[in-house]
Amino acid sequence: MKTALVIGNGEYENIAKLKKPINDSRDMKEALESLDFTVFYGEDLEQKEFKRLVREFGQNSVGVEISLFFYAGHGMQYLGRNFLVPVDAEILSEDEIPDSAISLDFIQNRMEDSKAKLNLFFLDSSRDNPFEKNIKSRGGRSANIHRGLANPNMSFTHQSIISFATGPDQIALDNPKERNGVFTKNLLKHISSKGAKIDDVLKKTVKGVIEETNNFQVPWVHQKLYDDFYLNGKGETVSEQSEEPKRDSSVATLSQSRNESEVNRSPKKQILFNLIASLLLVLGYFGYWEIYRYEIYRDFFVDKKTDLMWQKKNREYYTWQEAMRYCENLNLSGYSNWRLPSRDEAKSLMTYFHEWETYEKWSQWFDASKHKRHNDKFVESEISHFVPTWTWTSKKYYKDISSSWIVSFEYGDGGWDNQTNSTFAVCVQDL
Repeated sequence: MKTALVIGNGEYENIAKLKKPINDSRDMKEALESLDFTVFYGEDLEQKEFKRLVREFGQNSVGVEISLFFYAGHGMQYLGRNFLVPVDAEILSEDEIPDSAISLDFIQNRMEDSKAKLNLFFLDSSRDNPFEKNIKSRGGRSANIHRGLANPNMSFTHQSIISFATGPDQIALDNPKERNGVFTKNLLKHISSKGAKIDDVLKKTVKGVIEETNNFQVPWVHQKLYDDFYLNGKGETVSEQSEEPKRDSSVATLSQSRNESEVNRSPKKQILFNLIASLLLVLGYFGYWEIYRYEIYRDFFVDKKTDLMWQKKNREYYTWQEAMRYCENLNLSGYSNWRLPSRDEAKSLMTYFHEWETYEKWSQWFDASKHKRHNDKFVESEISHFVPTWTWTSKKYYKDISSSWIVSFEYGDGGWDNQTNSTFAVCVQDL
């Protein structure tokens, strides 16, 4: 099974309208449906509908062979992150971008979570910052906003290809006489090629754009690929190259490859192979095999498992009320809408956790577990330097509203504390 999310935004309410994205998206939808993709389609989407369609697409792409995302419309980069612009976006200052636009990370995470064998990303949105005049005309700054798109997040777990209409920090050409953008036009020309590997489709697309624009526009492609994938093959979307030089065909289907390897494998090797495969499946099922869970940035880190963005360590002490106000008013790297984490959100960062209800119980456990506490890590080493020893959470005690739950990342425990006491606070927000 193959799924695709195709979106074209052109009828913008507060910035320049675009004519070609609707043509691009409609033509791409038609081409993908002819290739037996189940297409989730939207055009001129507002932010709420944009996010809803992304979630629906992700939920219906679990375990598919190929998952594809195509977007045509306004896009922009801010602080090194890429954002796609809904038609209702109104951005008057830089710090409004994360709340008003759609982060490309949000879409990548949904596609990664679906565990498709191959994720494809095609973005025909490399244009000048559409809000630059709005921001400058109101005395704002746009030093953190650059033209085109930025280098995207490359921490893929599954096989993936991501392609921009042109290179990072560059803008694409636009011929008003053409129905489609140059990149989409050439992609449409080759995407239905019979029996062509997907990487060959992209090579021909890139070559076509370069020739048509006389080397001015050079599409950007990054891939993590170790299988051969076909969009218009003979019923097979994955195959492996044969290593036997005497065979006429340079490509063998996946089933043929499996049969040949099983014949050549000795019984002992076959048993070992089955054990390793079973172990990896078990580890993956229980969540122990987590690769590239965290993305680290200058002032915050992102937990892709929970889709939460965490502020890096804050060294100030706060009462509970002060901590709540601090997070609500925090503006960090252009991001607002911060809050104190819930108890479960704070615990999600920990590899081990022990709860206590009273100070006396905590003291008993603290003394009894001294050896364990100083020899086990309670937070993954990748983020251990970015979290405080303690943090307030938003959880109030139902028996005593003057107490709230605190969590210790240093000792792997947590419990109730009086809200007038002071401790650290780390803020969080949803992606």
